[in-house]
Amino acid sequence: MECRQVENENVPRFRRPLVPADFERMNLPREFWTAKVQTVPESVRDTVARYLLNIDTMIERGAGMLLQGSAGVGKSGIGALVCKEARSRGYTTYFMSVWELRESIRARVPFDDTFSVLDRCRDVDVLVLDGLRQEDAAERMFNARDMEELVVRRVARKFVTIVTTQLGMSDINRAFPGFLEAVQGCIVAVSVQGADLRRELNQELQKVVLGS
Repeated sequence: MECRQVENENVPRFRRPLVPADFERMNLPREFWTAKVQTVPESVRDTVARYLLNIDTMIERGAGMLLQGSAGVGKSGIGALVCKEARSRGYTTYFMSVWELRESIRARVPFDDTFSVLDRCRDVDVLVLDGLRQEDAAERMFNARDMEELVVRRVARKFVTIVTTQLGMSDINRAFPGFLEAVQGCIVAVSVQGADLRRELNQELQKVVLGS
């Protein structure tokens, strides 16, 4: 059962183990099903651990994150961890790349019998928008204005939004001129720095396939 927690700090929050049906409803890519805090880059591990520990307060305040960093440093994995922790405590969560959201809108993909994917992104307690790119600003189906409207709607309702991107602040300002202003006071910019995890995984795979 999905329900937003009662905003009462005296009410205990119980965690439950997640099952495959949870991951599927979250739209969480399988590669992140086993994500752990230990895999988060050291540069932000304490920050992420603190956010997860205080997830009830973060959700009550609608406090999200703008995760910025190079490709492969673990930004998406951090978003997945937030989704998993929130879901384990009974909140509704959804993980979606910006590209996937645009294609879902284009194809009118339903979330369930009564809601579209876009409806889900508007109303879920915790939303992760993964991989915001400069090219997304000029797209026809879901562009800069649509992104800003989605975020503003969520901010007004104190819903948590996590955005991952390789863009710097100046690039975001240029491509999405109203975005940073819309999220002031509710989304904290976090710089994620570290090694390219995908390159390390590729090296491990080569050892398995090709031998040492």
